[in-house]
Amino acid sequence: MKHIILLLSVIALAACTNKAAYDAIKHNQCLEKTGKIHCDEIEGYEDYKQKRDELLK
Repeated sequence: MKHIILLLSVIALAACTNKAAYDAIKHNQCLEKTGKIHCDEIEGYEDYKQKRDELLK
């Protein structure tokens, strides 16, 4: 049982890390292109993941 909980925790942490990394990269790209700290027009991680999953099918 401990192994299952540990595995689920690692998977959840990895997913959060991927989202955080994606968001950081997109915000840096936005800052470089527009000079703004926050851009509303950047694609969210959920949209990116959905498009990526559709392409990989």
